Amino acid sequence: MFRHLYGLLIRQAFETSTQIKSAIQSGMPTLAIDVAPAIFDAMVKSQSWITDEDAWKPIAAAFPTQHSAYAQQLREAILKRRSEGLPFILLFAVREERVQLLTLS
Repeated sequence: MFRHLYGLLIRQAFETSTQIKSAIQSGMPTLAIDVAPAIFDAMVKSQSWITDEDAWKPIAAAFPTQHSAYAQQLREAILKRRSEGLPFILLFAVREERVQLLTLS
């Protein structure tokens, strides 16, 4: 049973890496964002905030009040890429120079 499960995981990892490679070769978009490290961590922890209002609310609330419009612009930019059928986007945190792959599908 362990061998079967291990084989499935290896296959899944290979398929995902192939999808990522294809997305990179097709010109995967990168979105540079200027947010506090804690907000970036919340954004990359789970992708549910992209489409789920309840998951979005705590992330949006973490932005300083004067940056609420910026928070909405970021979400809309990601939703636009998702609606275009793109499977992934790279988020680049400019403050820390960190990169994270975000799954859109």
